Amino acid sequence: MNRRAPVWLRLLNEAERAFEVFLGLLLSALGLFFVAGPLVALGELVRGDTKESGWWLWPGVVVVILGSVSLWCCRTAWCLFTGRERQGGGLLSPLALMIFAAGCVVAAVAMVVYRGPRGFGWIACLGTSFTSFNLARYRMHYRKKNEAA
Repeated sequence: MNRRAPVWLRLLNEAERAFEVFLGLLLSALGLFFVAGPLVALGELVRGDTKESGWWLWPGVVVVILGSVSLWCCRTAWCLFTGRERQGGGLLSPLALMIFAAGCVVAAVAMVVYRGPRGFGWIACLGTSFTSFNLARYRMHYRKKNEAA
């Protein structure tokens, strides 16, 4: 931002950057919290206590899921700290957006099946899923357009 820009615009950019750093701190803390789950699950696998109880598979699932979430949190926090985007642009890849959108559709269907259509939470989930699908479609189209140029 150059010095000739209006004061309010410079302040807005500084506030946006401070918010990005704050969000990066929150994601870092969340990523560290999710590291504890895989460590406990790995400890359970090493000790072998889960074989007798019949729950021998859950620690591996916990390691994979929470480890992936932790890795994503740390990677996104790093992007927020440094102020850089991914190569394809944005913080989330189109695949991550589509997976999130599919989860929102599943959550909306589950809400309607278990509680009926009386609440409006399922409508919010569907709106979020449509928005996420649309953003993923836009990112894929934008990437193809930039690769062709």
